[in-house]
Amino acid sequence: MARSTVLGPAAQKAIHAAVDALFDRAKTRLLGVPTGKRLEISFNPLYSLSGLFLAAGRQEGVEPREEILRSLQRIAGAYLDSSREKTKARVLQQVQAYMADAQNQGIKTDVKTVLGGQLADLWADVKVDVKRIVETETTTARNVGIFDAIGRIGALSGKKDPNVFFVTVRDQHRCDECTRLHMMPDQVTPRVWKLSDVGSGYHKRGQSQPKVGGLHPHCRCMLTHLLPGYGFDASGRVTYIAAGHDEYENQQGIQKRESEVFETLEKGLKQPQLKGILRGFGWVDKAGGGHDMLEHPTIGAKIPFQRAYTGDYDWQWVDQHLGEAGLLRNRQNKVVADPNHPYFAHYVKSGHAKPPEPTGPSMKTWQAPGAETHLPIEVMEEGGVSDGRLHADAVKKLKSGQAIPHVEVMELGAGSYGTLSNHHILQAARDTGMTHVPVKLVKKE
Repeated sequence: MARSTVLGPAAQKAIHAAVDALFDRAKTRLLGVPTGKRLEISFNPLYSLSGLFLAAGRQEGVEPREEILRSLQRIAGAYLDSSREKTKARVLQQVQAYMADAQNQGIKTDVKTVLGGQLADLWADVKVDVKRIVETETTTARNVGIFDAIGRIGALSGKKDPNVFFVTVRDQHRCDECTRLHMMPDQVTPRVWKLSDVGSGYHKRGQSQPKVGGLHPHCRCMLTHLLPGYGFDASGRVTYIAAGHDEYENQQGIQKRESEVFETLEKGLKQPQLKGILRGFGWVDKAGGGHDMLEHPTIGAKIPFQRAYTGDYDWQWVDQHLGEAGLLRNRQNKVVADPNHPYFAHYVKSGHAKPPEPTGPSMKTWQAPGAETHLPIEVMEEGGVSDGRLHADAVKKLKSGQAIPHVEVMELGAGSYGTLSNHHILQAARDTGMTHVPVKLVKKE
């Protein structure tokens, strides 16, 4: 008859201690403060939750508030403690089951040996859970630090509800939800929000406003401030527009006009409505002749309309007139410039259309005196620890389009390079969505 094996108090204590040791290390490195009894655990505070929070606030020019940091640390610590207790229960169950099977099969073993094997197998699964907690809570800490700093700066400067946007990583891994809430419909221009629009807590798919902590686990989007007078160029980069320019109001106007066009198209078009759409692309009324006429002063083309026609235009006639003007209806039934039409270049030049995206991989970088070449970020490895203050200053300069120094690198082999100086610049480039870094190659002696 099979016998059951029940682990005694000493064995259970050993299992709890082994799991505690693993989670104490993870918790110390995440929170940036020693936890548990293993006070000798080493960690780099710059990469901890507290380090990221402090750097985020200082990057905006204010000293972060300790009470907010302590709240973030308590929440993150509670998530890790919950995972710790679940792990203890799983290890106890697996060790006990393994010991029972070994006893029934006549195999001699002991708790210490079994525990080592079971922890190794289980830790791979636990790491996935811990990694999710770490990435989610560090993103929250960074963005909350920036959120608090922007609000305080706004209150001091009289801008109680400043403009903000999220810097996204523009690669194939950016999710549809981040694209929907953080980008305009062209998927190039960042979407601007008021600070009061950005909610707290955890985001649910389909909600209409972003959350300060990100939209999902592993979210890489970073909250940042858009100063008055600034907007975006055709490639989505922050650029100075004019004194008094408000990019939030500008985008609200664009979305309202697009919504009105969409509603109009859904109902069908009459001649005045179609003319109104063409006027929005720079066409003007031309007097005289036997027909009503619209003319484009830059292109030099004319489109005739039947005078005093009051009936509806069917879609065939609508598309014909749009085609004459170098326009078309896209999949969302919105009127846009046709990129394959000869008039498209005129619409781009006049600001009624954005230039097409490059077909090859685009390079987002900056100019740096003394640089010999540019290298992709993915082939570079940090050869030292980044300085928090220098890193924050570099992020601020990169976001404002300023030139900053190059990075000295040395070839490591297998197509990779290690930094010899300005480690903070490489990290700042990663954080601001750069793809390449200007470098100077230093040969091995």
